[in-house]
Amino acid sequence: MREPVRFGVFGWLFASILLLSGCYHARIITGQPESDVVYRKKWVSGFVNGLVIPDSIDVTEVCPNGVARVETRQSFMNLVVTVLTSGIYSPMEVRVTCAAPVGQAQVLRGRDGQQLVEQAARVATQTDAPVYIQQLP
Repeated sequence: MREPVRFGVFGWLFASILLLSGCYHARIITGQPESDVVYRKKWVSGFVNGLVIPDSIDVTEVCPNGVARVETRQSFMNLVVTVLTSGIYSPMEVRVTCAAPVGQAQVLRGRDGQQLVEQAARVATQTDAPVYIQQLP
């Protein structure tokens, strides 16, 4: 007869890491045109597996024209710390892409892709500024 497989402490730790290793990634897109300015903070403190969210990050000085995109994710090192603290401390990484100045770019939205491209070409030629296209479903 075979003996049942026994897990030691390291076996349970390894199994826990595998089961809990979902490096999540959330993205919020505001619809504003993006600039080249990106604010990044690699270590933002959260607690109780993310139930207690980190403090707000003020990017008004970095992004005077507003925010185009916000991304949060849990990197591998963030995950290691979360597992080692049994989820009590759960850090994450935050990346904020600033919006372009209003006069610098425009956003055209619509359903007809070909019409959007033609309209964007006309506007870009007239204003000598970039034009972003967002095709709606």
